[in-house]
Amino acid sequence: MRVSSHKAKSFTLKQTPNHPPSPIPLQIKTRQDETEWQSIATEALNTFIEVETAPLMRCIYLYQAGKNEASDLLFIYHHAIMDAASAVQFYHRLLSLCAGEDVSDVGERHPFLAAADKLLPSKMRGMGKNGRFLRYMADQMGDEIRYRRQLGDGRVAPLHTTPSHNMMLLRRLNKADTKAIVRRSRRERVSMNSVVSTAMLLAVHKHLYHNQPIPLRPLAFANLRPYLDPPVNSSYFGSYIAMLRHTVFCDEDADFWETTKHFQTILSRSSKRSEKFIAMLMSAYLIKAVIRFQSFRVGTTAVSYPGPLDLQPAYGDIRITDVHGFISNNRLGPEFTAFVKILFGELSWDFLYLEADMDQAMAETIADEVVHILQTNIATN
Repeated sequence: MRVSSHKAKSFTLKQTPNHPPSPIPLQIKTRQDETEWQSIATEALNTFIEVETAPLMRCIYLYQAGKNEASDLLFIYHHAIMDAASAVQFYHRLLSLCAGEDVSDVGERHPFLAAADKLLPSKMRGMGKNGRFLRYMADQMGDEIRYRRQLGDGRVAPLHTTPSHNMMLLRRLNKADTKAIVRRSRRERVSMNSVVSTAMLLAVHKHLYHNQPIPLRPLAFANLRPYLDPPVNSSYFGSYIAMLRHTVFCDEDADFWETTKHFQTILSRSSKRSEKFIAMLMSAYLIKAVIRFQSFRVGTTAVSYPGPLDLQPAYGDIRITDVHGFISNNRLGPEFTAFVKILFGELSWDFLYLEADMDQAMAETIADEVVHILQTNIATN
């Protein structure tokens, strides 16, 4: 089971209830080898999606004939119609249907739901919203001043004048190491999202920034679905997430767990202030500013971590061997990104980088460093 997703320019989706839905294009190919899907996924990540023509999804099925032979199923879709929560639910329902299980509401047309900004909780409406908004803007201005002061003449992410290709890397921890790092994170009272984000940030800091004392900006993504009014079930397609950008100061002596706790504190404070809603409302303005001025990259790293994927090891005779997900990047995006998840007890990374930012050798080094950081910080004191 493979997943490939792609971002493209913004657009307006108009509801046409009387128009029959367009079928999802399906292309069936003979599977050549176990790595063929990577070449197809890489090509898809670097191919523009036409947003004026429905549907915003297509499927490629790499089929290998014979009993118990492996096959690959790739979905390429615009990020506006799917987030991690809805994607996992979609795969679960599709595989259940393929296995002949009862999925009673398949074929029913769900009503269009409002966008996230129309489903804000009561505390984010009226004067309450205005007060939180002003505090958020003041905090962001203060953060920017501190960032520039700490940065000084330090390295900044390069701005490339031409587009660059997305390239992928895969890494994984075995079940024993995954169980150990999850157990250690609970002892340290930090989330796995903070753990994997910090490991990636410190790996990039070491190999791209040569451990110089410098502020870096990791991006994290918050799932808004449970906090909207009403909450949005994962069976509904859509992108109900918020991008959060924070600043973390790193130096050569940065301790992994101390840095993780610091990052956790930042995320916790942000959550208590409901900044995920304001960040969602502000994201369009941030992206527009990045594109218009083209004077800075949106961040240093970006991690999408939905946690353990709610999928079964097998659906009838169909056995899942792996799941991968990628969100295409561009020259104004972070220098190193990853979709990180736990599947059947194993923690794994789907890394993405731009050829203009680094060669494969450097990307491999950073990916290995991420795994090494976690493996060396598993033991409890």
